[in-house]
Amino acid sequence: MSDVQPNPARPERLFSHGERVGLIAAALATLVIQLDYLTVGVALPTTAHHFHRSSTDLQWVVSAFTLAFGAALTVSGWLTDTYGPRRVTAYGLAFFSASSLVCAFAPSVPWLVAGRALQGIGGAIVVPGAVAMISSAFEGRRKRIGLAFMWGVAGGGGALGPFIGGLLVAGFGWRSVFLFNLPLCLAAALLIRLDRTARHRAGAAAQRPPYVNAICVVAGWVTLTLVVDRGTAWGWFSAGTIVAGVGGVALLAAFAYRERRGPSLYSRALYGDRVVRLLTVVGSLAVVGFTLLTVFSMFLLQEARGLSPFAAGCVTLALLAPYAATTYAAGRLAEVKRVLLLLVCSMVFAGAAVLGLTFVSTPPAYAGMFALCGIGMGLGNGLTNLLVQQRVAAGMSGAAMSLTLSAKTFVASVAVALAATGAESLNGRVAGAAYNASALDAVLRACAAALFLGALCLAPRAIRRPGPVTGSAPDRD
Repeated sequence: MSDVQPNPARPERLFSHGERVGLIAAALATLVIQLDYLTVGVALPTTAHHFHRSSTDLQWVVSAFTLAFGAALTVSGWLTDTYGPRRVTAYGLAFFSASSLVCAFAPSVPWLVAGRALQGIGGAIVVPGAVAMISSAFEGRRKRIGLAFMWGVAGGGGALGPFIGGLLVAGFGWRSVFLFNLPLCLAAALLIRLDRTARHRAGAAAQRPPYVNAICVVAGWVTLTLVVDRGTAWGWFSAGTIVAGVGGVALLAAFAYRERRGPSLYSRALYGDRVVRLLTVVGSLAVVGFTLLTVFSMFLLQEARGLSPFAAGCVTLALLAPYAATTYAAGRLAEVKRVLLLLVCSMVFAGAAVLGLTFVSTPPAYAGMFALCGIGMGLGNGLTNLLVQQRVAAGMSGAAMSLTLSAKTFVASVAVALAATGAESLNGRVAGAAYNASALDAVLRACAAALFLGALCLAPRAIRRPGPVTGSAPDRD
């Protein structure tokens, strides 16, 4: 008898070899966007010195990316669900590579801001496509583990972002942080080409999105961000500020009206799910906290505390390494019975840790508090992302990711502009705001308040119905 019997003791692999190629491709594509965002933050003070500008005045390098990211997300979910995640992600990586070259060779701040806006568009195409590469191929536990792996790799690699950014800036100048993207984009594109697992599901294609709705929401958020950023210079009660502010609110109101009455940008099944709405609000506040912390802690460490870009990158490694670990752990913890209570606790923990940063002044103390921030924020962001994907059907994964990410990035862009304006107002003038430790501490306290507010929004639901959140029927409007 020569037949080989299967070994019953050998555990069955959760993913085949071909499926693992798809997982790695999606994770690497997401990692590229995460790394770029975090390395650019380290380079901002050096970039400001190169162009003879105030560090806080360069907040549009961040806001341009987040606004364009949110703007492109209004249609990228439709692109993903219509043309398939592999193709869309590959084209997004090519566009992101080209825009990185624009940033790397920018001769002035306007060119750099324009390049960052183009990067935001490319990133908005890549991330929903990468998520859908996993969500459209797996279900149940494999879907949760696959998404957790993707976010964990992106977070883990992103944890090295400030460290890598510090090395690049110290050794090769600020332009090198953009050139660093190119080999990573090429590697991700090659893996996507080799992947045969992720596939576009029949029937997932949506009708063309209503572009008027997209224009209304994008123009509304851009206008409000501009008002927040330039309000001090224009005068908060000047005619221009009032007209722009009212116009921005009116555009967002028009978007809400059109979404309710006519063809909608996103499926009404998403709008009608109370849990998706709640998780989007909580996730938006978590992203506000993370964005303010990562951007303004660089100013605090380099400008106010006098650390070099490399030293500041090493200190913030203490934030992002625990962030990556807990983001991956969220894939396992999403299965626990009281997952919403866990999410509330993570937001409170993160808020308390950020508040603790305002009471320390030495690099080791900052590193310790950053580690606590990373634990709470990683768990909070990881759970909100996973629970939304767990909630929706596979054919809506791209649209769900676009809706939640666009809301998060639009809110974060306004928050960054508001924080920069607040720091400048507390300092008394634009020049030197990044050197004012008390003004930057005030920004960190606002960051903590956003995290506490997220916990407060979720607490009633978490106490009344702590979990699970799989399946959407019980929570429809």
